[in-house]
Amino acid sequence: MGTQLPLFLALVGLAPSQAFGRVAELRVGMRAPTLASALWVHGERPKSFEDGQVHIVEFWATWCAPCRDSMPHLSKIARKYAGRVVVTGIGVLETEHSTAKDVDYMPIVREFVAHQGRRMAYTVGEDRQDGSIYKNWMKASGNSGIPTAFIIDRRGKIAWIGSPYVMDPALSSVLTGSRDPAKAVAAAQARLQASVLRI
Repeated sequence: MGTQLPLFLALVGLAPSQAFGRVAELRVGMRAPTLASALWVHGERPKSFEDGQVHIVEFWATWCAPCRDSMPHLSKIARKYAGRVVVTGIGVLETEHSTAKDVDYMPIVREFVAHQGRRMAYTVGEDRQDGSIYKNWMKASGNSGIPTAFIIDRRGKIAWIGSPYVMDPALSSVLTGSRDPAKAVAAAQARLQASVLRI
């Protein structure tokens, strides 16, 4: 029962905090916070979110199985939309599963990323021990579960927040400017739910 709620929420595209109605300080339509304090592990760090490209910032951890499962899909997006979409993974909460809270986790993260190879073919950074990026993005947006993705439009504003498992319709919407990303995801989820109910 404990794992069913997060799985259900991921399928419908909600983080647990969104489902329970918390008011967020960071919302869709707001300027994306900086990643300047990140410790960069792989790839070229994004210099700005206002560079004419769409950005995906996805939060993950080495110990998070759903995060590991989403990595090949993020790599596929990075390759498919190269020059149009910048994918950045930001590792967070690495000390959550450590008995020593002051452990130097960066060697673990570097080894993990190196081992992933093409499964993680996008820029990767890590939050600092103070958790400032996690606080400024995840907590500020009312999210606590990972993986969580933020899609940032070409103007540097957050266009969508949710599970990377259901972000493709939102990404297409942001790239084409055709409609509201949340509506695109909701329509895709309605189609998925209708097809599941027919089974």
